[in-house]
Amino acid sequence: MTARRRSGYTLMELLAVIAILIALGGIMVPTLSGLGGDSKVKAGADAVQARLSEARAAAIEQGRAYRVAVSEDGTRVRIAPDDLGFAADPLDEEGAATGPVIVEDALPTPVTAVPVHDEGAQPVVDEAGWVRVVTFLPDGTCREATAAVEVREPGVHSMLIRVRGLTGAATVTSVPAGEALP
Repeated sequence: MTARRRSGYTLMELLAVIAILIALGGIMVPTLSGLGGDSKVKAGADAVQARLSEARAAAIEQGRAYRVAVSEDGTRVRIAPDDLGFAADPLDEEGAATGPVIVEDALPTPVTAVPVHDEGAQPVVDEAGWVRVVTFLPDGTCREATAAVEVREPGVHSMLIRVRGLTGAATVTSVPAGEALP
């Protein structure tokens, strides 16, 4: 009688493969977790920059000043005409084609936007708690000579958005964690 050999893997072979997979997993987890580390900060900076561009375009198109402001806690960004009703004006409805542009966005949690002011300058805060970042004039320039907003998340590097007053152009730069703003 001949002994029939069974095909398959031994217990030692299976344990060796599992050990290799665990070692590879231990190497890959920190690498993969770092891929999305600053995605919320980038999304917040994109939202702020989009609102800056939208406010400048609305000011030019409608021939009136538009303000960009952040909430006192830094979690929301709002654009609206720069008048006494800035905070009271209702938000735009989907598909609204007439009237002033009024948009308010919430930033991703736990990202905040903080206006950066020159030393000694006090932030301009209205009665509803909106801190002025910049006001675009009908010619596309800014009322302020320069303006900046820091978009940050705890434990992650910040993004700094600067607006040039003369041109109204916004630039975004990354600020490594723990470093002072340039």
